[in-house]
Amino acid sequence: MSDFDLSLLIDALSRAQALQVMPISDGTVTGALGVVYKGPNAGYQQFDVKAELDRFRTAPERRKGTSVAFSLESFIDLVHRHADDDSALFADILSPSPSITAVFDYHRPEESGAATAARFGQHRSVYQWPLSDEWKIWKAKDGVKFSQGEFAEFLEAHISELATATGDEQTRFEPELQTKFGTPNQIFNLSRGLEITVSSKFANPVRLDNGTASIQFEETHNGADGKPLTIPGLFLVAIPLFACGEIIRLPARLRYKKEGAALLWSYHLYRPDVFVRDALHTDLKTVAIETGKALYEGKPESITA
Repeated sequence: MSDFDLSLLIDALSRAQALQVMPISDGTVTGALGVVYKGPNAGYQQFDVKAELDRFRTAPERRKGTSVAFSLESFIDLVHRHADDDSALFADILSPSPSITAVFDYHRPEESGAATAARFGQHRSVYQWPLSDEWKIWKAKDGVKFSQGEFAEFLEAHISELATATGDEQTRFEPELQTKFGTPNQIFNLSRGLEITVSSKFANPVRLDNGTASIQFEETHNGADGKPLTIPGLFLVAIPLFACGEIIRLPARLRYKKEGAALLWSYHLYRPDVFVRDALHTDLKTVAIETGKALYEGKPESITA
């Protein structure tokens, strides 16, 4: 459409209808946005030249729209495909559903020397980190109170997602939380023990010197002597934070509380928000290195028409 001569259209309108034709421009585009003409009886009217030209374009005037990447690798590939020197990336890591947005036609710096620093910001790509099903389950149950039977079932269903704390993890977390890690085997045996004593009473929770606790269960159906269970104060959860992503390892504190005649159990993930932010910052570092683009923690401006 670059060969189209607006003056020819104006001249044709003038000759055919003897109109007074005046081009309209805001000074930021080449040529006219439209024309205003005055007919013998109609008064002033506007004719949108651009809309008419757009109907006959064989290619878009500029790129616009938002693509959605389903993996971080695909997002990086899209940045390589569409970005220019002034493209920018924005990471929203505080949202419950963290995401990163590439704005390919982002505003140029004022000092760039470009005739027009402002750009449309309408060509974008978005990647939303997909939280794993395992993470969603453990996060949803974080701090929830279980009955003995419910907790036994939960532990057994997710025993494969527990791990043994390394020496470094023990050194880091045990002094800070003032309790000891239990191994997956201990947690499994604990769940079996809870299942056996689901209809029992408990007596005298005792804190032991090694950072664990002991609960004395008293069988009520036959009056037998109570059987003690050793309860670790911590266990380690090893699950992917993101779907098909790397495994993260985070401590969970084990808690129990007497309510009436029942003993209720719960676990409390230790600072899960920190583990999420650490994982996101690792990915953002990869994006920054791979793309070489300016990366900001935040959200870009809203898209305007």
